[in-house]
Amino acid sequence: MQLAHRKSHPILFSSEMVRAILDGSKTQTRRIVKLPDNRDNWKDHALLKCPYGQVDERLWVRETWCRMSHSHECIGYKADKICKCGHFFASEPERWKPSIHMRREYSRLTLKITDVSIERLQDISDVDAMAEGVKLHDNTVTHYQGQYVDGFQVLWESIHGTDSWAINPWVYAVSFERLKF
Repeated sequence: MQLAHRKSHPILFSSEMVRAILDGSKTQTRRIVKLPDNRDNWKDHALLKCPYGQVDERLWVRETWCRMSHSHECIGYKADKICKCGHFFASEPERWKPSIHMRREYSRLTLKITDVSIERLQDISDVDAMAEGVKLHDNTVTHYQGQYVDGFQVLWESIHGTDSWAINPWVYAVSFERLKF
Protein backbone atom coordinates (compact mmCIF):
# COMPACT_ATOMS: atom_id res chain seq x y z
CA MET A 1 0.00 0.00 0.00
CA GLN A 2 1.36 3.42 -0.88
CA LEU A 3 1.84 6.13 1.74
CA ALA A 4 -0.76 8.38 0.11
CA HIS A 5 -3.45 5.73 0.73
CA ARG A 6 -2.68 5.14 4.40
CA LYS A 7 -4.82 6.82 7.01
CA SER A 8 -3.03 9.73 8.66
CA HIS A 9 -3.79 11.89 11.68
CA PRO A 10 -2.37 15.25 12.81
CA ILE A 11 -0.54 15.44 16.13
CA LEU A 12 0.90 18.49 17.89
CA PHE A 13 4.39 18.56 19.41
CA SER A 14 6.31 21.31 21.17
CA SER A 15 9.61 22.49 19.68
CA GLU A 16 11.50 20.56 22.37
CA MET A 17 9.74 17.33 21.45
CA VAL A 18 10.22 17.96 17.71
CA ARG A 19 13.98 18.22 18.37
CA ALA A 20 13.80 14.91 20.26
CA ILE A 21 12.01 13.28 17.29
CA LEU A 22 14.62 14.69 14.92
CA ASP A 23 17.53 13.37 17.00
CA GLY A 24 15.85 9.96 17.38
CA SER A 25 15.42 10.06 21.16
CA LYS A 26 11.61 10.38 21.06
CA THR A 27 9.72 7.32 19.83
CA GLN A 28 6.69 7.45 22.14
CA THR A 29 4.05 9.93 23.17
CA ARG A 30 1.37 9.77 25.83
CA ARG A 31 -1.97 11.51 25.40
CA ILE A 32 -4.87 11.69 27.84
CA VAL A 33 -7.76 9.30 27.20
CA LYS A 34 -11.16 10.97 27.19
CA LEU A 35 -13.19 8.40 29.09
CA PRO A 36 -16.89 7.83 28.44
CA ASP A 37 -19.09 9.34 31.15
CA ASN A 38 -15.97 10.49 33.05
CA ARG A 39 -15.54 7.02 34.57
CA ASP A 40 -12.06 7.15 36.05
CA ASN A 41 -11.98 3.47 37.01
CA TRP A 42 -13.15 2.26 33.61
CA LYS A 43 -11.31 -0.93 32.58
CA ASP A 44 -12.63 -2.10 29.21
CA HIS A 45 -9.86 -0.74 26.98
CA ALA A 46 -11.13 -2.71 23.99
CA LEU A 47 -14.07 -0.34 23.53
CA LEU A 48 -11.88 2.72 23.03
CA LYS A 49 -10.39 3.60 19.68
CA CYS A 50 -7.28 5.76 19.87
CA PRO A 51 -8.01 9.08 18.09
CA TYR A 52 -4.34 9.30 17.07
CA GLY A 53 -4.55 6.14 14.99
CA GLN A 54 -3.79 2.44 15.01
CA VAL A 55 -0.69 0.38 14.22
CA ASP A 56 0.69 1.09 10.70
CA GLU A 57 -1.26 4.34 10.37
CA ARG A 58 0.60 7.63 10.07
CA LEU A 59 0.87 10.74 12.20
CA TRP A 60 1.84 14.02 10.61
CA VAL A 61 3.51 16.38 13.03
CA ARG A 62 2.24 19.89 13.60
CA GLU A 63 4.92 22.19 15.00
CA THR A 64 5.48 25.93 15.46
CA TRP A 65 6.31 27.47 12.07
CA CYS A 66 6.52 30.66 10.02
CA ARG A 67 6.54 31.85 6.44
CA MET A 68 10.04 32.79 5.39
CA SER A 69 10.76 36.31 4.20
CA HIS A 70 12.81 35.12 1.22
CA SER A 71 9.85 33.16 -0.21
CA HIS A 72 6.21 32.79 0.81
CA GLU A 73 6.37 29.21 -0.46
CA CYS A 74 9.12 28.41 2.02
CA ILE A 75 8.24 27.46 5.61
CA GLY A 76 10.54 27.82 8.62
CA TYR A 77 10.46 25.60 11.69
CA LYS A 78 11.08 26.95 15.19
CA ALA A 79 12.44 23.69 16.62
CA ASP A 80 15.72 23.86 14.73
CA LYS A 81 15.56 27.11 12.75
CA ILE A 82 15.67 25.26 9.43
CA CYS A 83 13.41 26.16 6.55
CA LYS A 84 11.73 23.67 4.25
CA CYS A 85 14.18 24.48 1.48
CA GLY A 86 16.94 23.26 3.81
CA HIS A 87 18.57 26.52 4.87
CA PHE A 88 19.38 27.56 8.42
CA PHE A 89 18.03 30.97 9.46
CA ALA A 90 19.59 32.95 12.29
CA SER A 91 17.22 35.89 12.59
CA GLU A 92 13.81 35.54 14.22
CA PRO A 93 10.82 35.84 11.88
CA GLU A 94 8.25 38.59 12.34
CA ARG A 95 5.97 36.09 14.04
CA TRP A 96 5.70 32.40 14.68
CA LYS A 97 2.47 30.58 13.87
CA PRO A 98 1.16 28.10 16.44
CA SER A 99 1.43 24.41 15.61
CA ILE A 100 -2.37 24.04 15.65
CA HIS A 101 -2.48 26.16 12.46
CA MET A 102 0.01 24.06 10.48
CA ARG A 103 -1.49 22.59 7.32
CA ARG A 104 -0.59 19.07 6.22
CA GLU A 105 1.50 20.22 3.27
CA TYR A 106 3.76 22.24 5.60
CA SER A 107 4.55 19.29 7.85
CA ARG A 108 8.04 17.86 7.47
CA LEU A 109 7.69 14.92 9.86
CA THR A 110 5.65 11.78 9.29
CA LEU A 111 5.55 9.07 11.95
CA LYS A 112 4.45 5.45 11.53
CA ILE A 113 2.55 4.09 14.54
CA THR A 114 4.15 0.85 15.76
CA ASP A 115 2.12 0.25 18.93
CA VAL A 116 -0.85 1.70 20.82
CA SER A 117 -1.79 0.81 24.38
CA ILE A 118 -3.77 2.29 27.25
CA GLU A 119 -2.25 2.58 30.71
CA ARG A 120 -2.19 4.76 33.78
CA LEU A 121 0.21 7.68 33.41
CA GLN A 122 2.28 6.73 36.45
CA ASP A 123 2.79 3.17 35.15
CA ILE A 124 5.44 4.49 32.76
CA SER A 125 8.82 2.73 33.05
CA ASP A 126 12.25 4.34 32.88
CA VAL A 127 12.73 2.81 29.41
CA ASP A 128 9.45 4.31 28.19
CA ALA A 129 10.25 7.68 29.81
CA MET A 130 13.51 7.68 27.83
CA ALA A 131 11.51 6.88 24.67
CA GLU A 132 9.40 9.96 25.47
CA GLY A 133 12.51 12.03 24.73
CA VAL A 134 13.31 12.86 28.36
CA LYS A 135 16.90 13.96 28.82
CA LEU A 136 18.77 14.13 32.10
CA HIS A 137 20.38 17.52 32.60
CA ASP A 138 22.90 16.56 35.25
CA ASN A 139 26.27 14.96 34.58
CA THR A 140 26.06 12.26 37.22
CA VAL A 141 27.52 8.90 36.30
CA THR A 142 25.10 6.83 38.36
CA HIS A 143 21.41 6.98 37.65
CA TYR A 144 18.82 5.66 40.08
CA GLN A 145 15.76 3.65 39.17
CA GLY A 146 12.97 6.03 38.22
CA GLN A 147 15.18 8.99 37.33
CA TYR A 148 13.81 9.18 33.78
CA VAL A 149 10.29 8.82 35.14
CA ASP A 150 10.98 11.81 37.40
CA GLY A 151 12.11 13.77 34.33
CA PHE A 152 8.98 12.71 32.46
CA GLN A 153 6.85 13.91 35.39
CA VAL A 154 8.46 17.35 35.11
CA LEU A 155 7.80 17.38 31.35
CA TRP A 156 4.19 16.20 31.82
CA GLU A 157 3.43 18.87 34.43
CA SER A 158 5.00 21.58 32.25
CA ILE A 159 2.44 20.70 29.57
CA HIS A 160 -0.63 19.71 31.61
CA GLY A 161 -0.30 21.68 34.86
CA THR A 162 1.13 21.27 38.33
CA ASP A 163 -1.23 18.61 39.72
CA SER A 164 -1.73 16.69 36.48
CA TRP A 165 0.72 13.92 37.42
CA ALA A 166 -1.01 13.29 40.77
CA ILE A 167 -4.35 12.74 39.00
CA ASN A 168 -2.74 9.72 37.24
CA PRO A 169 -5.08 9.73 34.22
CA TRP A 170 -5.49 6.94 31.72
CA VAL A 171 -3.32 7.67 28.69
CA TYR A 172 -2.78 6.35 25.20
CA ALA A 173 0.84 5.26 24.92
CA VAL A 174 1.61 5.61 21.22
CA SER A 175 4.93 4.24 19.94
CA PHE A 176 6.18 5.35 16.55
CA GLU A 177 9.08 5.46 14.14
CA ARG A 178 10.02 8.44 12.05
CA LEU A 179 9.66 7.91 8.32
CA LYS A 180 12.38 9.42 6.16
CA PHE A 181 11.62 10.27 2.56
